Amino acid sequence: MIKKSGLKVIILLLLTAFLFFSCSSNKEDEAEIEKVVLTFYKAINKEDYKQVESLISSNMRQDTRRLRYDIKEFVKYKKFYVKDIELNSLNAVVSVETTDIFNNTVETYWDLIKVNDSWRINNFNTSKAQSINNITPSKTEDTNNANITKDTLSDAVNNLSTETNTEKES
Repeated sequence: MIKKSGLKVIILLLLTAFLFFSCSSNKEDEAEIEKVVLTFYKAINKEDYKQVESLISSNMRQDTRRLRYDIKEFVKYKKFYVKDIELNSLNAVVSVETTDIFNNTVETYWDLIKVNDSWRINNFNTSKAQSINNITPSKTEDTNNANITKDTLSDAVNNLSTETNTEKES
């Protein structure tokens, strides 16, 4: 028969092992999510449609002709980094801070999903996109460019919202 102190040690070891493996799994997921998002932005800059398509979910791939057009219309980014990742097993919301070629800094949010053990960008997260209306040009002379970018991004958010609502009604 196992003594109470021996049972406590076994339980403590099992709990420690569980915590260790669950933490390392989250770190692996976060590293993969960051890699997917950064590769996505690099592919946008290169207008590499095939690379972008490999990083998005089937939900975002529905209209491939439009995706090709959208990639060509995206503003190019000179800096981008993952600011935060909110991970929940098979879903994640990723905050990305970008600086475009007009020196506008914007924080955008992407929803990612895990599909067949790989992370894919699933949608632009419009509910967290409050910063689109708060674009901060780094130079006064870039104000006009910031307004153009802000309007373009706002139109994109509105189009995504409209499409999402239309899909829900179908």
